[in-house]
Order: sequence, then structure tokens, then C-alpha cells
Amino acid sequence: MTQVQIAEIIIGLILLVGGAWKAWQTWQRLRELQGRVANLRRYDAWRGGRQAVPDGPSEAEIEATDLRRGIGIWGSLAVIGIMLLVLALLAR
Repeated sequence: MTQVQIAEIIIGLILLVGGAWKAWQTWQRLRELQGRVANLRRYDAWRGGRQAVPDGPSEAEIEATDLRRGIGIWGSLAVIGIMLLVLALLAR
């Protein structure tokens, strides 16, 4: 194994583990946000609904969009890490 292959394996592992870890954390935050939104909707339904509906997306919808984008970015880094690992192990 050459030094380049060893460097690819190390960088690939770092990207894979780091990307998967951050994507998992972001996914957990998204699930928590969705749970809070569902709870607020149940409360609004129990209370009789809102008096005035705001125009445009809510802050929760904007946050959910940002979290989904983060999941995509961190997931992409994990995939790049997998590709580096495969490339290092297949190169001769």
C-alpha cells in the first residue's frame, strides 16, 4: 500500500464517520422539530384553531428545510468518504 492509499483511507474514514455522525444528529433534530410541530397542531385543534393564519411559511417549516439541507450535505460527505475508501482499496 502506498502513502497515497493510506491517506485516502484515513481521509475516507474521517469523512464517513464525521458525515454520518453529523447527518444522524441533524436527523434527530428534524424528528424532534416534527414532534413539536405535531404537538402544537394537536393543541391548536383542541383549542379551536388559530384566529389569524400568518402568510408564508412558518419558522418551523423554514427550520425543517434547513435541517433537510444539512442532512443532504452531511450525507454527501459520508458518501464521498465511502468513495475514497473504495478507490483506495481498489487501486493497485
